[in-house]
Amino acid sequence: MGSIVSSWMKSLVAPTKRVTQISDWKVYLKKESRKPSRLTVIYFFASWYSRCNPLEPGLDYLASKYTDINFFKIDIDKLTGVAKKFQVNTLPTLVVLKQGEVVKIIDSDKIDVIENMIKEVAETEASKPAATN
Repeated sequence: MGSIVSSWMKSLVAPTKRVTQISDWKVYLKKESRKPSRLTVIYFFASWYSRCNPLEPGLDYLASKYTDINFFKIDIDKLTGVAKKFQVNTLPTLVVLKQGEVVKIIDSDKIDVIENMIKEVAETEASKPAATN
């Protein structure tokens, strides 16, 4: 019974999208990052690093709360090139993008700090005129 309830509870929370292959990342860049009003949060983590593990449920919650923002998880050991592109030097690191451009880097393992920074960026970016391609 517990596993049924656990599965049901997980289905209520929209998880962040885990990107494990460079081809998936390229699809994202081509498609989603070009939407002018859409923010993207990329969570860079390492499965072996204990400070990253507690963030997963909180980020899944944020993904379900802020459905107008794309949330992605990238394991730095699987997509090293992407982590290098965004100059990820500490873990966990979250990068906020708008139209594929970095608008904020968040180096925190506190979900309330992360949420406040994401809200701040979303409000700031919403007040700017949309860029045209």
